[in-house]
Amino acid sequence: MDYTDVDTFSLKRLMDKQARYSSHLEFLDTCTHMNIIPKGFQLKWKLQLEAGDEDFEKCRKIKIDAANQLMGVTRDVCLKKLNELEGEINHFYSMLDSNEKKSIDIWYVERTLENKLRKLEKVQQLKSKINKDEDIRIYKIISIAKDGNCFYRCLSYFLYGSQMYHESLREVLTQYM
Repeated sequence: MDYTDVDTFSLKRLMDKQARYSSHLEFLDTCTHMNIIPKGFQLKWKLQLEAGDEDFEKCRKIKIDAANQLMGVTRDVCLKKLNELEGEINHFYSMLDSNEKKSIDIWYVERTLENKLRKLEKVQQLKSKINKDEDIRIYKIISIAKDGNCFYRCLSYFLYGSQMYHESLREVLTQYM
């Protein structure tokens, strides 16, 4: 194994972490936007004394507030870690030639797509438990470059928050088809 192989392995490991943190962050943001508390953040504590409905409601609100605060702290940790990873990734990425960068970009697109699909399924499952009749629809208008790659730019923006991965995404999808 030469030096470049080690750099590629390290870069993929870091980018895999980045994909997981990004996916987790997006999942938390979606849950927050939709007022959903994921199972891992739901507090199970119950008032063990005889109490009225008003007291039980106060406890329920406290648990919801605490869960939302925990989600906020987790979100902050994700952002901090993503910032740290970005510097490390840029260091390794800068050492690669254009073919290695293209290969890494394609791998990253595939990995991130897998993570996003898993998280989207979790959000849909959570949402369907809350209200089985309501569809998940969130709309946002964005400006996409009009250069003949608009479909792939839209996918890139949806998956990564940036249009810059449209070429790699196009190649992955073309190879798949």
